[in-house]
Amino acid sequence: MRRWGYGALVILGALAVGVAATPTAARWALERRDVHVEGMGWCAEGLCLTGITRGEARAAGAVVRWDRVVRVVGVVVPLDAITEQVGGDAADAAGLGGTLPGLLTALLVAVDVEGIVIEGAPIPSLSGRVWPTRHLVGEGVEVIDRTVHATVPTDVGTLELQATPTAGAVAIDAWCRACRIPPPSEADATLTLPDAHAVGVWANGAFTGTVAIGGVEVGVVARREDARVTGRLTLPVTPIADVYALFAPIVPELATARIGGTVRAEADVTWPGGVTRIDPVIEGFTVDGLVADGASGGLAGGTFSFRARDAAGEQVLVTTGEGSRGWVPLELLGPWLPAAVIATEDAGFREHRGYDLVGMREAAAKNAEEGTVVRGGSTLTQQLAKNLFLDGTRSYARKLRELLYAVEMERELGKRRILELYLNVVEFGPGLRGAHAGADTYFLKAPAGLLPEEAAWLASILRFPRTAWRKQYLAERPDDQRVDWILSNLRGVPEEARLAAIGRPVRLVPPP
Repeated sequence: MRRWGYGALVILGALAVGVAATPTAARWALERRDVHVEGMGWCAEGLCLTGITRGEARAAGAVVRWDRVVRVVGVVVPLDAITEQVGGDAADAAGLGGTLPGLLTALLVAVDVEGIVIEGAPIPSLSGRVWPTRHLVGEGVEVIDRTVHATVPTDVGTLELQATPTAGAVAIDAWCRACRIPPPSEADATLTLPDAHAVGVWANGAFTGTVAIGGVEVGVVARREDARVTGRLTLPVTPIADVYALFAPIVPELATARIGGTVRAEADVTWPGGVTRIDPVIEGFTVDGLVADGASGGLAGGTFSFRARDAAGEQVLVTTGEGSRGWVPLELLGPWLPAAVIATEDAGFREHRGYDLVGMREAAAKNAEEGTVVRGGSTLTQQLAKNLFLDGTRSYARKLRELLYAVEMERELGKRRILELYLNVVEFGPGLRGAHAGADTYFLKAPAGLLPEEAAWLASILRFPRTAWRKQYLAERPDDQRVDWILSNLRGVPEEARLAAIGRPVRLVPPP
């Protein structure tokens, strides 16, 4: 859209010499602004129109024409005030406000305008009539009386806007049809949301109101700062199912999942950027239909299959479970490896219900700082869901999906079974699935025979097992400092043995 230029209202500004101005001052104002006037006369009060049937004034590409104007005198139009004082005398004088009390001393029978622009307002050049009725039209914009109707193309979709100036503010009613949300990371797809409806007030450089999308309504306070928008979102108590429904195009599990519970939250956001702070409160979150209804195979007991990467990185089908080669029951995993994994991956594992709100808050802040997904805030249960049902792509879509599985697994399987499953399917290196493969490859031991520092080292490589294979195992340089940190945070293990292990170097079996 065209920018509203400074000289666009200079014609009306040329009428600003005031009631006490002299003809000389009026002529100087006109010459200084390079205004061409036809059909105007001079009077004792300054520049005025008296008994002129028709006339025209031009300046900086803007044209004001009048028909049967009886008298205009002493009109004051501070050009900068159009954006600083919406709805005040300046806006009225520009033909965007209400009447012109105190500014016009005579009746304007009809005033037409052409090519009028206002600096600082996102509206194109307008033409039409400003007196006695107001009806202006521009590209994608129509002004009727005091209300602006506009269709604005944006990066996220077409915005249908209605703005009505009031004293010191602008009432906003806007729709964004089929808005497209840019992907927050390279791994995410663009999300098309249902129609969004915003209602509120723009005043003092900030928008205050609500945005409704589908069945979700969010309170918004947003301010534009240079090229960025910062704001706070407030979500009242809302069914979790309604929030998830917004993401139906990227969460296929919603076709079968039955979701219960509510959520309320406050979040600070930047655009572009993301969520810099979030404080959610979740109550009664339940999920059915993904694990309990047969999708899990033998997760509760027996054998089951899942897709995983082999040593070459290719996706293959892996079958495991009770009775399978390499499967180790929890009671035979020993005390050290389960304790080390919990200390490393999910210190609150015993207490949470599949998700960690503190971890989510910290991850949101870190990801906003980095501008991409660098931290997931996943619990051990969510990691198990990722291993069994999803892939390793770092994306917000995957986080939404794994959360559904995690909540249902917590209720259907319980902590003990989840820990047992995790330790038997997690990757410890290229093609190394489960604790048996990890302990045997790196230490030539069964999991129950691991020393505290050996178990801590295995836990330390879970986040980047293939990188650790190259940089620590093949290079024969285990990260003893990380191991000592894990040993220092172990809980529920023999204290004397734990303390004795701190500082003891990890001795890996030499690679072939």
